[in-house]
Amino acid sequence: MACEYAKWRKRLVRLALCLGAAAGAAGCAGASRLNPMSVGRIDPNSAVAADIATAERTPGPYPKFSHVPPIPKDVRPATAWRDSVADAWGLKRQSEADAAAIPFTLPVGQAGAWADAERAKIPASEMASPPADAGQQAEAFAAAARARATPPPPPK
Repeated sequence: MACEYAKWRKRLVRLALCLGAAAGAAGCAGASRLNPMSVGRIDPNSAVAADIATAERTPGPYPKFSHVPPIPKDVRPATAWRDSVADAWGLKRQSEADAAAIPFTLPVGQAGAWADAERAKIPASEMASPPADAGQQAEAFAAAARARATPPPPPK
């Protein structure tokens, strides 16, 4: 039984390796088409085709290390960036710890009981449904407010 298992295991490993190699080769085959920096053919109908062909044949001078500009003086050093990032992470961890320390007072599955208790705190006078003509009353109030309003003076 163990011998049979070992044979099947070998076959599965071989199959997995073959499939992995095939997938890797397939990925490499199309990678050059996906690279925007790869050298491709020049469209002969392009307005700059001649300039591109000339630039390919005669590249300009290579830059020298002496042409690299000096480091700016107003940029903070990498250690300051590291300290700033560490401080931000520390604040994040502290905020998460503070939030985790807040007790959650509503037990799972008891939201209905909590809602009923909160509704019981509302005075009966405030529990009344709005009248049927509430929309008309609101429109009348708005019209009266507009009639009382004084428009601003025209700009000078």
